[in-house]
Amino acid sequence: MSITTRVLGLVLSVCLMSACASGVKVATEDAVFKTDREWFRSAELQLKAVDSWTMRGRIAVRFDNKGETGSILWRESAAQQSVRLNGPFGAGAVELKVDALGAEITDRNGNSRRATNAQTLLFESTGWIVPVANLRYWLQGLPGPEGIIEYRVNDKEQLVELLQGGWRVEYSTFKEFDGLILPARLTAHLSSSNDTKVRLVIDQWDWR
Repeated sequence: MSITTRVLGLVLSVCLMSACASGVKVATEDAVFKTDREWFRSAELQLKAVDSWTMRGRIAVRFDNKGETGSILWRESAAQQSVRLNGPFGAGAVELKVDALGAEITDRNGNSRRATNAQTLLFESTGWIVPVANLRYWLQGLPGPEGIIEYRVNDKEQLVELLQGGWRVEYSTFKEFDGLILPARLTAHLSSSNDTKVRLVIDQWDWR
């Protein structure tokens, strides 16, 4: 077993104990909102040891009384994020890259645009409202590093709901991926809009 795998095992045992390997529906009964980050602290510290990861799945975005779907391939390293969306909005594919200098999006024809804010750039290019900066943490069942948070856990100490940055994230299913328990289904709702949400179904995680 690699060092990375052992680290991730510890991370997930801290945050997602008692989840069933086959895919657990997360209970929400008797959950109380908390505001401190201590419940996440050990996992956040341990996760810094993980240099890179890849997530493959499906994404559905709802906005302006319409919905669009596609596949998503998210690659993360210390230097760069790469988010590839295939099939949405009739565009075939787009790839969003984020690094210390800002963000760049490239369409299926190879045309590129740059901006300082990844969420704004993605919206201007596709019409999709996706909280890119925090989503990379929410995918792992963690809050983004900045800002006020509220969250709920159930009696099994599983995360069921997270409020941050004007979004409400609901975790409905956890699943075992190569021996690690990780979120498999989550939905992020934009609090200022009853119609805007991002739903993710995660099919595969690879940790390097």
